[in-house]
Amino acid sequence: MTKKTIFIFFCVLVVIAIGIFFYYEENIFSKQFLQLEVTGQDSAVAGEEITYTVKYKNNSNFVLKDLKIVFQLPDNSLTEDGKMRLSQSLADISPGQDNSVTFKTRLLGKLDDTKTARAWLSYVPENLSARYELESMFVTKINACQLI
Repeated sequence: MTKKTIFIFFCVLVVIAIGIFFYYEENIFSKQFLQLEVTGQDSAVAGEEITYTVKYKNNSNFVLKDLKIVFQLPDNSLTEDGKMRLSQSLADISPGQDNSVTFKTRLLGKLDDTKTARAWLSYVPENLSARYELESMFVTKINACQLI
């Protein structure tokens, strides 16, 4: 083998190794490691108070730290403080542990309107510095209007 052949072989190996590294780093914490789900009522009466529950579970082998949840209420929602986007910090979650957070609101809208609530949960795996984020959503349909 010539020096040129050895050099080309070495360069190809380095490129493959770099590709594997970036692929592994990008996919180390996929959605299978942290489960996120928003639940609520499938249908609601306009003006009625409803509760959304955001459930999350750590399916990885690492403690997940610095959890932050952002919950976007559906358009035309009524809350006590008038905020449409709520955020809060959550406690660290150990492997296999699950937890949930609830949000209450009153939905306003016309008959057959659909209202979408969204949740984003970000976290940092123990001993890493990268922040990861998952998103989930839930749709509620207005099936009746309440007379006030």
